[in-house]
Amino acid sequence: MRSEKRGFTLIELLVVIAIIGTLVALLMPAVSAAREAARRTQCSNNLKNLGLAMINYHDVNRKFPLGAVAHPADYFAPTATASFRDASTAPPGVWGTTWTISILPQIEQQNLFNLWNSSLGYAPATQRQVTGAPLQIMKCPSDITAEAALNPDGNQGTFDKGNYGLNFGGGFANENGNANGGGPENVPAWTMQPSPNGYGRGSKNRGFSNLRDDGNRQMPTNVGLNDLVDGASNCVMLGEMLRSNSSSDCRGCWGKALGAAISGYTRGDPEVDGPAGIATPNVKAVDKWRDAPTHCAESATIGDPDVECQGSAGDGLGGNAMRSRHPGGVQATYGDGRVAFINNSIDKLVYRATLTIMGRESVSAQ
Repeated sequence: MRSEKRGFTLIELLVVIAIIGTLVALLMPAVSAAREAARRTQCSNNLKNLGLAMINYHDVNRKFPLGAVAHPADYFAPTATASFRDASTAPPGVWGTTWTISILPQIEQQNLFNLWNSSLGYAPATQRQVTGAPLQIMKCPSDITAEAALNPDGNQGTFDKGNYGLNFGGGFANENGNANGGGPENVPAWTMQPSPNGYGRGSKNRGFSNLRDDGNRQMPTNVGLNDLVDGASNCVMLGEMLRSNSSSDCRGCWGKALGAAISGYTRGDPEVDGPAGIATPNVKAVDKWRDAPTHCAESATIGDPDVECQGSAGDGLGGNAMRSRHPGGVQATYGDGRVAFINNSIDKLVYRATLTIMGRESVSAQ
């Protein structure tokens, strides 16, 4: 007796396809989550290695690196009105060596460091070779790919972009001295209010660096471990930030003064907006929480509410919020070298307290 071979009917085939589709739909979120977990781990490793480099630099120099160095050192000090955009292409007055350039030897980039000349502007080919080098340790794989910034404000420079900024404190990053209540020596009036509206005592804005310090003749200043009055394990040193894929936007430009910087306020004013103006992690970049770096796309809407910005030359408000593509928060390196995750839902006062180094606030981020 001859047996007949029977294939799948159309209905059976459709059922099998539906089952496979359901399984794929169930697995895809898990696969995506696993990929993001791997990217976040790589990002954390970058922050850890950068933190160790900063500490190694401190071990040799007894201070953490300056956010940026002016050449000559006191060129901008007498009037404190020059723009941080640094449009000049040559000496005598330029901003030069940044905190990232300072630690190039500590992140196995001695050859790049040897090419750098702190007395020159950004235009020479060797300078552009340094600032335009794609440093993978500065890039978080969770973020989008971003092209280099080219010739911002006519300075003829080329700047690679990273995702990690030095903490400029609980006020502004782009501030000239202590104008508008955002400088390192300022103590916003609201901080003296009792909880939950303040800390019950005055809290200075001072972070790990600033470019114009009223306490030092409007010169850039930096700090050492002994200056971390609040404790190294409580003070954010480096935090994540997002790049924009625009050649005119210099957020993340680690080779440019204030390119790689984070701060507690961006477009908000501490004395006008109080704690409400604090730009907490991943806050939507609108109104007073919009990023305000020295170079940005200068567009109210660029299609991504996480990276909208308004340029600030540094004569008033300005800075960048901590931002990332990680679900739920951002990662930061603290003064003792540890890396921790900060939730988007963190209390504003607690968050600002992690950005100040001598505020003596009685709060905890963990």
